[in-house]
Amino acid sequence: MIKNLIWDLDGTLFDTYPAFTEAFLAALSDFRTSADPEWVLSLAKINFSHCAFVLASHFHLTQEEVESAFWQHYSAMPLETQGLMPGAKDLCEYIVRAGGINVIVTHRDRPSMIGLLKTHGVEALFADFIAGDEGFPLKPDPGGVEAIVERNGMDKGLSLLVGDRSMDIEAGMAAGVRTCLMGVRGSPAEADYFVGDLNELRDKIQQENKSELNDTSI
Repeated sequence: MIKNLIWDLDGTLFDTYPAFTEAFLAALSDFRTSADPEWVLSLAKINFSHCAFVLASHFHLTQEEVESAFWQHYSAMPLETQGLMPGAKDLCEYIVRAGGINVIVTHRDRPSMIGLLKTHGVEALFADFIAGDEGFPLKPDPGGVEAIVERNGMDKGLSLLVGDRSMDIEAGMAAGVRTCLMGVRGSPAEADYFVGDLNELRDKIQQENKSELNDTSI
């Protein structure tokens, strides 16, 4: 069965990549330059620091300049426009109803993470969080995943990590939990599940849990 979900946040739980892309493009415009939005999006999906580093190198800027300009623009964007991924709330509610817990391990800092959760009214659906500013090593290091599993007494065999990048899957695998890669097909990451969206994942979890309950009742 799958009882607990370990969530990545950006690009998995929340659709924040469009806002990231817009903020990076606005940052570049401050320096009187521009870039292909699809290229910037592809960089942002790897991670924030990588995107800032590549853009800085490409346009002969410092990473600090790019990051500072990015945050100036991103912090001005309303959180209401950075919505939950389709099916996210339904899946979280299903996990809670089934007696499990939802937790988050993210590279995002804690204040902005909490801001997103509160803005969209889902903070109460999560039992615990590990954010990027709390001193744990970043994914693909499994340290954050291992810590949240241990302090919540989560059974690894009943827990599934959900992410949209290979680094998420690598962290989950190294921590000994099952993994689901969302929105990516043909990735080299050896995830246990590959799904297009969270509605598909909810259906898979419900089907697996129903089958397991039927088997144990025989």
